[in-house]
Amino acid sequence: MYVLTNRFNTIAFAAARMIGPAEMLFRKRYPDLGDLVEGVPVTAPPFPKSLVERASAASGPQSVVAIECVGATAGPPGAVADFGGPVLWTEVVAVHVPSDAARRSLVMTRHANVEIDPRLVQSTPELFTPAGHSDPTAVVDATRAAAYPRATGQAFDWHSWDAVRGAANGMRLGAQSDGTRARAAAFIEMHLSTPSAQFAELAPTTTADHCDRAVFTAACEALSGSDAKSRWRPSEIAEATMSRSLALVSDDDDRRAIRVNLDRVRELARSPESFEPFKSPTRGLASAKALLLVLLRRELERIYGWDRAMTGADPETHQLALAMAGALRGVSREHWTMRSTALDDAAVGALVRGDSDTAGFEVHTGTDGELLINGVPTTSNALRL
Repeated sequence: MYVLTNRFNTIAFAAARMIGPAEMLFRKRYPDLGDLVEGVPVTAPPFPKSLVERASAASGPQSVVAIECVGATAGPPGAVADFGGPVLWTEVVAVHVPSDAARRSLVMTRHANVEIDPRLVQSTPELFTPAGHSDPTAVVDATRAAAYPRATGQAFDWHSWDAVRGAANGMRLGAQSDGTRARAAAFIEMHLSTPSAQFAELAPTTTADHCDRAVFTAACEALSGSDAKSRWRPSEIAEATMSRSLALVSDDDDRRAIRVNLDRVRELARSPESFEPFKSPTRGLASAKALLLVLLRRELERIYGWDRAMTGADPETHQLALAMAGALRGVSREHWTMRSTALDDAAVGALVRGDSDTAGFEVHTGTDGELLINGVPTTSNALRL
């Protein structure tokens, strides 16, 4: 079966490690066949001119792409079927384009969040040769029902889910000690083994870190709702974190501790030149210090490579900062070298299976201390189109 779209949506699908419905491309989507169905539109070649033009209307005829996936299409060539739930990127067999020039353009263009594998991209002009006329609005029965919450009538928040995946990836990157590995494993299992577009409170390590958990949850929510590219307002993020975290606690001492810590964060966010390395890992809330690091640097790769001698951050604070930075950008926009194919594919697989089936999602630490998902190392891998 084939998903007929354009090169821009193809890059977004590859970055997400899945092909989803139109609303999945929440940042920028170029018109294609996704407007015809609720789920994933699939068809079979040869593609009629009407469908090719529809898929490439906003970006030109040479931008049309046919993503070939495992599976049979229900219906005759040229008809559009609603496949329902997302298609795993691991089910993609080939990416077809209409000419050698289109192939060179796709392969040679560099994208920060995806590394293109030239072996997957094929010039196959015969697929795009007009073959009569077909009514593109004639949709046949779906071949697979959607497993994610939209199938039950609920609106699935793709933006928030991308942010949750980003936070989980940050947790993975910060898993450099026994304690941080245990925290990363707990966070990943809690948020990704069953589809979740909400930040649950951070899994506790002690009974005394309730304030830390509240601030972390509030900070992730505030950051995921911000646009670091077009409108970056650190003081507003600190204020939103303060308001939300105070709502998550009821004890007066907890509220006082949160105010003291986040007031200092807000102050330093306004005057970053006043920042000095943290002096003690036991002084102040780790989550508040982590938020400050994010407000000062923003990007995941910059925080990851920030010399901890310059920040004074202990491993826990550094990990929380990476998780928050991941929530800010979302996993699909992160540089491919900062991501893990194993983690991405496990998360997407859990979404496709649905929240009633957690089989096939196990996070644990290997004998060498590396974080594993289903026995596969989660070291960063090239996310190849």
